[in-house]
Amino acid sequence: MNLIKRIVRKIFKVLFLLASKIFKALYSHCFVKCFSHALSLQQRVEGVFVTLHKRPIFSTEITTVTQPPFKKTPPLAIIIQGALLRENDFTLETVRIYKKHFLCAKIILSTWNTEDYEYLEKFSSEGIDIVLSEKPLNLGISNVNLQIQSTKAGMARAKQLGCEYAIKTRSDQRIYATDIEEFLFNLLDKFPLHDEVQVQRKRLVVFSLNTFLYRVYGISDMFMFGNIDDMLLYWSPDFDSRNPAAVEKDLSKSILSYSTQRICEVYFCSEFLSKIGVRLDFTLEDSWRAYARHFCVV
Repeated sequence: MNLIKRIVRKIFKVLFLLASKIFKALYSHCFVKCFSHALSLQQRVEGVFVTLHKRPIFSTEITTVTQPPFKKTPPLAIIIQGALLRENDFTLETVRIYKKHFLCAKIILSTWNTEDYEYLEKFSSEGIDIVLSEKPLNLGISNVNLQIQSTKAGMARAKQLGCEYAIKTRSDQRIYATDIEEFLFNLLDKFPLHDEVQVQRKRLVVFSLNTFLYRVYGISDMFMFGNIDDMLLYWSPDFDSRNPAAVEKDLSKSILSYSTQRICEVYFCSEFLSKIGVRLDFTLEDSWRAYARHFCVV
């Protein structure tokens, strides 16, 4: 009797798994078909092509084979700064992906001492450096002081570890590209600083994403690569002590108003430029000159 029960139970289990796979396949097929029809309609109405790109959620789905750089590169750190994104283990899986893609780099997670310590143990088990900071009392306009604190702490740790260059990223963003170390170092070789630039050691490489042409000194703060001393200088401004409520109500007036009030990205960039001796006049011409002389936008 027990044998019959086990056989019946096994048959039901197999049937359930089979039904689940069929349902998943049909659901996926129907979803893709409906989505394709919706995209086709949008393309016809708007006269544009719409593309869809699927990206792996988990590091186990990354099958790219990464080779060490062909030529020896200086010691590099990757700083992941900000609060942990726990949905789908996003930040944790990002660390695991970076371990596959950046074979020679030090990975540093710079986050808050309020994070769950049991969850942080998962990061520790990956063998990365973890820096925990206390949140500043004044978070700043759009949490700008949080970014200053966590990034500066990560950079200081990178310097302590002997890293000569650093990549600054966010805990809620991810780089999927491989072999970017050589690409970034080659950019610095191909685009040296102008002779008149004295304090800055190398150009700072930033994304075009969120770097606005008409936002004065509006360099993106999402991603940055450069010499560790330049990076420390860039990410060590004083906390923005202004009252966010008093400033943010005025931000919708114009891009120029946003820039002259030195909000977020503009605050970081203008502080850095001032530190290296650039006199700012908050004009487009001066902003573009600063981009050309001190940055490399990709």
